[in-house]
Amino acid sequence: MIFLCVSIRLQVKGGDEMQHKLLVWRKNSKLTQQEVADVLEIGLSTYRAKETGEREFTCSEMFKISRYAEKTIEELFVG
Repeated sequence: MIFLCVSIRLQVKGGDEMQHKLLVWRKNSKLTQQEVADVLEIGLSTYRAKETGEREFTCSEMFKISRYAEKTIEELFVG
């Protein structure tokens, strides 16, 4: 699991595609940034910074979102 996480982080690092895919999923799911932040147990401003690419998602956060979305990490985070 650690290898998968490191591999994914290398693929998405600095990728605008990742933020776009995540944004599209969130909007199609009719979720607010606050709702996703609550799933991740982080603050709204922290989530916004992650969704816009100012900060990176942790491996744990990527797994939490993928489980919540019932999608693979690749579907949500890999371009």
